[in-house]
Amino acid sequence: METTIRYRLLNDFRSLAMLDMTRIELTSRTAEVALSLAREHKLPPTPPVYEVLFTYVTGADPELSGEVEMALRRPEMAREDAMQQIYDDRLGPEALHSGLTNVSNSLTNEIADMSVQISDSLKGNLSLATQMRESIRDLATPMTKDDVRSICKSLASTNKLHLASTQNMALQLERTQFQLSEMQKELSILRKNASVDQLTGLPNRRYLDEKLASILDNGKAITIAVLDIDHFRLVNDRWGYSAGDNILRRIGELLRQNTKGRDIPARIGGEEFAVLLPDTDLNGAEKLCAQISTQFSEINWVSQSTDEDIGTMTLSFGVTAAAPSATVDTLLDRADMLVYEAKSAGRNTIKVG
Repeated sequence: METTIRYRLLNDFRSLAMLDMTRIELTSRTAEVALSLAREHKLPPTPPVYEVLFTYVTGADPELSGEVEMALRRPEMAREDAMQQIYDDRLGPEALHSGLTNVSNSLTNEIADMSVQISDSLKGNLSLATQMRESIRDLATPMTKDDVRSICKSLASTNKLHLASTQNMALQLERTQFQLSEMQKELSILRKNASVDQLTGLPNRRYLDEKLASILDNGKAITIAVLDIDHFRLVNDRWGYSAGDNILRRIGELLRQNTKGRDIPARIGGEEFAVLLPDTDLNGAEKLCAQISTQFSEINWVSQSTDEDIGTMTLSFGVTAAAPSATVDTLLDRADMLVYEAKSAGRNTIKVG
């Protein structure tokens, strides 16, 4: 029965995924299916469990999908530990380090193999050139037809060996090109996993820090808005992580909908988000925050697991612009301090400074 439910959910999702759905719609539907699987298999929707099931639903990693199928067939008490192990092995920080190590080792081996092939080819070229010079020198001296025939036969034999070596090198180059292409794909996946928050689909703190550092190093003007969900922990404590995750995903959608151009929205930790605004002054940033705050506060939240009314929620903002001497840490610290001031002022407030 569980297997039937699981495949029905996946088939329904993958049929929808083939339609012309927006990224937001597709991400939201993926999240719904992942949470449905968690409920059907009595798994708590903790961040690691959710991330594993989200990746499983997308079908992006066949090996992970196979491991998830096995984990879901395990006894109920063992499922969460199995999902945590999959997360640690394939999606967590250690998995990223392991993936980079594997790519590095593969690249080292490919370079070593190519070095051997190139070295052998160069030796073959040198040997053929030496024999050609000797044959030309010999042909300049009186010799019989048998001598000429012997020289020609020797040159033909050497050339045949050299041709075989060249063909082997060409095949090796082709294989290496394919291996490098595969490693490039793997690195792209690793880079994406290292810079994207899996729950919201937004860039993560690491990506934001890198972009902000680049902007500051180039001496460009930048405004940053940091926002924090008011009383968010009460939601997790009373209605569970599933309700909290829904709220976090919705904020990710709101930030994507309200930003444009070179703006960079990101989730920087827990219930805290940030938006880099390279082309916006403090006044414009404050207006943007007010717009996001209004849209968010108009949502009436309901627990999907219990159908209880959670009610509306609010956001607190801190908005600041980079001074000439600002660093990533000092700018984020200043924005965090303004968020703290907004919380102290009663929450649901935007502090600019």
